[in-house]
Amino acid sequence: MQLPLFFIMKLALYIHIPFCIRKCKYCAFYSVPYQENLVSYYIRALSKEIEFYRKHLSESEIVSVYIGGGTPSLISPDSLEEIIVKIKKYTCLSPGIEFTIEVNPKTLSSESASRYRSLGINRCSVGIQSLNDNELKVLGRPHDAQEAMQCLNLLMASQWENISVDLIYGIPDQTLKSWGATLKLIGGYDIHHISTYCLSYEPGTALNKNKENNQLQPLSPELEEEMYFFMVDHIQDYGYEHYEISSFARTPEFYSRHNINYWLGNPYLGFGPAAVSTIDDKGRLTRHTNYSDLDKYIKQLERGQLPVQSMEILEQTEQINEYIMLHLRLIEGLSLAEFERKFSLSFQEYAGESLKYLLDDGFLEFKNNYIRIPSSKLFISNSIISELF
Repeated sequence: MQLPLFFIMKLALYIHIPFCIRKCKYCAFYSVPYQENLVSYYIRALSKEIEFYRKHLSESEIVSVYIGGGTPSLISPDSLEEIIVKIKKYTCLSPGIEFTIEVNPKTLSSESASRYRSLGINRCSVGIQSLNDNELKVLGRPHDAQEAMQCLNLLMASQWENISVDLIYGIPDQTLKSWGATLKLIGGYDIHHISTYCLSYEPGTALNKNKENNQLQPLSPELEEEMYFFMVDHIQDYGYEHYEISSFARTPEFYSRHNINYWLGNPYLGFGPAAVSTIDDKGRLTRHTNYSDLDKYIKQLERGQLPVQSMEILEQTEQINEYIMLHLRLIEGLSLAEFERKFSLSFQEYAGESLKYLLDDGFLEFKNNYIRIPSSKLFISNSIISELF
């Protein structure tokens, strides 16, 4: 599988909208309860942060914009328009750019879906997670299965050209049968892209606290693995290409360009509280992370200061480890020639004995001058990749 030429990325933009109806039980992303009076203050602060990076924006080719959260569909299209106008002030967004907004089925209307398109947003990522009401309750989602399907029907009727859905497996009390039912229902829609995630119990989340208090029983790793391969087989049967460990698309045209930009290690700018940026600063690859605190984020910008909590220069070893981790997520794997060109050493030289062991035991394989994780080992990819660091 060769990536199309349009994946030669320059700079991707991520815009964090931190407001939610309520916190989902599994969610570890930074968010705050929605308060209408806070939105205008936030949009003003966000505009100031974008101003700080006007030089990067004006000198870069913007290849994708992703509005995530939180729940971006909670705030008004007028507020989103303010953000988009500010970005367009410093850069040109081409008609063919991938411009995504995340939506929650509970908060999308036909009016807002229409406005999004008029603002130039051309890709909608819907947080479905499950089409089983009991599983949605376990996750603490604010919508039910019927609302999720109504949301998909609304997008279909609005003729969105690029729709993605997120799904979660490994939910307590979930079965192969209920997981298969969700997949079958999703397969009946003309969805262009599907992202799937195995439920994780992140520190500080309500779900993790429930697990620690023995209020729920996680599924066994064996069943989670069975669900993963069950899902891979069924989604491909519905006509999707498996192009990344957790991602499927109808055709290469619908690969997530924004995520591919991350996986290829290309630079990106993140705006908003808790947002992360990785950019080339005078030949040095730097990463900075904003405060995970809305009040502090706003106050820093009101003082005319960047809301950056931490900054680091990525040394070559860190860059190489990230490169390996991200590229091996792709089904095609890591290009040995590109690795050597980028880092001036061979992958075999860097990985040494670990590579030999992983190849001999079938955890990695060579194909067309790429090294990749065999399809039968994808579920344990994290463990395999960590052996190479």
